[in-house]
Amino acid sequence: MDFVSSLSTATLADPVAKLGPQALERLCNPPRQPLLINNAGHCHSISIYLATEHSSEDAYEKIRRSTIRNFPGTQDVEDILSFHKVESLIAGLTGIEKIQHNMCPNSCAAFTGPYSDLEECPLCGASRWNEELLRATNGRSKVPAKRFTTIPLGPQLQALYRDPDQARHMGYLYERTQQILTELRRTGSISLVDDIAAGWDYLGAVLDGDIKKDDIVLMVSLDGAQLYESKQSDCWIYIWVILNLSPDKRYKKVHVCPGGFIPGPNKPKNINSFLFIGLHHIAALQREGLHIWDASEDRVFQSDLYLLFTTADGLGLVCWDGMVGHSGKNGCRVYCPTRGRRKIQGTHYYPALLKPRDNCAPGSDHPDINVFQLPLGGSGDYAHNLMRVVSAPSHRQWEIRRTETGITKPPLILGLEPSRSLSVPLCMTTDLMHLAGNLSDLLISLWRGTMECSGTDSKNSWDWAILCDEDTWTTHGQAVENAGMFIPGSFNHKPRNIANKINTDYKTWEFHLYIFGLAPALLYSVLPEPYWSNFCKLVRGIQIMSQHAITKQDLEHAYVLLCSWGREFELVYYQLRQDRLHFIRPCVHQVLHLVTEAMHKGPPICYAQWTMERTIGNLGQEIRQPSKPYENLAEEGVWRSRVTTPFSLSN
Repeated sequence: MDFVSSLSTATLADPVAKLGPQALERLCNPPRQPLLINNAGHCHSISIYLATEHSSEDAYEKIRRSTIRNFPGTQDVEDILSFHKVESLIAGLTGIEKIQHNMCPNSCAAFTGPYSDLEECPLCGASRWNEELLRATNGRSKVPAKRFTTIPLGPQLQALYRDPDQARHMGYLYERTQQILTELRRTGSISLVDDIAAGWDYLGAVLDGDIKKDDIVLMVSLDGAQLYESKQSDCWIYIWVILNLSPDKRYKKVHVCPGGFIPGPNKPKNINSFLFIGLHHIAALQREGLHIWDASEDRVFQSDLYLLFTTADGLGLVCWDGMVGHSGKNGCRVYCPTRGRRKIQGTHYYPALLKPRDNCAPGSDHPDINVFQLPLGGSGDYAHNLMRVVSAPSHRQWEIRRTETGITKPPLILGLEPSRSLSVPLCMTTDLMHLAGNLSDLLISLWRGTMECSGTDSKNSWDWAILCDEDTWTTHGQAVENAGMFIPGSFNHKPRNIANKINTDYKTWEFHLYIFGLAPALLYSVLPEPYWSNFCKLVRGIQIMSQHAITKQDLEHAYVLLCSWGREFELVYYQLRQDRLHFIRPCVHQVLHLVTEAMHKGPPICYAQWTMERTIGNLGQEIRQPSKPYENLAEEGVWRSRVTTPFSLSN
């Protein structure tokens, strides 16, 4: 609550923001000219700097010295800058800078917000200072033991508008919104869901006046990354996606804005303390407004930032929404009021719509739920339930209310301006990328017979486990590899032999293409007909929901397919037996929300984690010094945010 309260009163001048006088001045009074470089030496310096993107500082300096030596007397040749000076020039021109704050050396928490003045980590007691240096200087030299990096978003947005073409591209969302509203007034419905602008959540904010013509609409995405397979190198990254740009532009790396980098290798115990700095900047801009010079119209205007969606994988969403994990009694990722069911001796809950017929644990015997009447996400009880949790008089009462409500704590984004964000739980999204991976894991573990089998069950009765025989599994894996030669090159990497690679490094994209592209054909007449027919309903439904543009008719078709699949899945696999409740994983329930969530938020592909995964891959590949992976990953993020700014270099 202290972090939330700090956000609710955030200003750009707060000490925690660490913005210097020049940065504050630019945010309030932006430069009113394009990024035009007239000095030939400076132009050449920037050209070399951009060309040596994946090279070392030494490579840049060698090219610089060679140019000066080989072209003596050339105009402005003596003005070719050193590596550090050209970096400073670009930073000064763009106004994009990094902010660093101290953190626990064990990655527990950051010394921000209510932790700002602490000398020791509030969770593990570790000193915030380099203890060896502190002792050597008798406490005089206080050097941080570890720091993390945040890249403020405001200067990145201001720099984008300084290019006329980019500024014009930012008008896409408003233009598309007007087209949809015109269609709505004329026909009363939306015929094509092709972007977030066709979602009712966004349109509601527009019609309420919370999102206006010049406002910038944002999506934030968080994920963990392992930089190297051979050693501990986990870290956490978040990025900003600018939804004002059209879908064919906003997800490209030139437009994805790095937000912050949290070093590992340990997982943060209080991730709010790290996310606080980036959200503090957003909260301050929401309160004071972001002043922008539009190069396409030569005008200055004030834009209000609107945070529409917060995205992550299923586990990472708890960092944004403050809810229980997926095994909770109310573990729905979009917070629908459907309660889970648990086994007699178990503590984990499973989102089965149909209750077990043989035996039912107390509290899990609520009536069957009609899949075609599944409650919508974004339960209206959220505010009441949150109040119950934060007002719990004791730790025991908190645990009870946490179980009943599915909420563990107030989410950090509650500190943002209510009229400038969609807020929890509506801002939570379904992640189609990880959903496809989880469905693949579920189905393959059933077909291979590797799913956990309770003592009261027998795998001999699993007539769907057609790949449990090693020879059959090997033959199937070879068939997957052989099918690759018939897949068009536009599908990127073809899936490898799944029998050989599934336990090592089978990629999410390979699982996606295998399950939703090849498996229906390869398992025809192999998987018994009831299971194959059920599987095909899932495949066709996911194929529709993976499209960039979904017609009204396709949405209706997908709704029938996926709901029918969900009910049949419970009947043919789980068979209403309490010892098979664990077959009903959270991904089964999430599938049932895909269509209604698409109506509210736009096509699932628009807020899937593919953009984040590609960003992690791109930045990870660009690390130049493996000995300092975290520092260099953050530096690559800073580099990316600056050099993607469109410079105009004179001839």
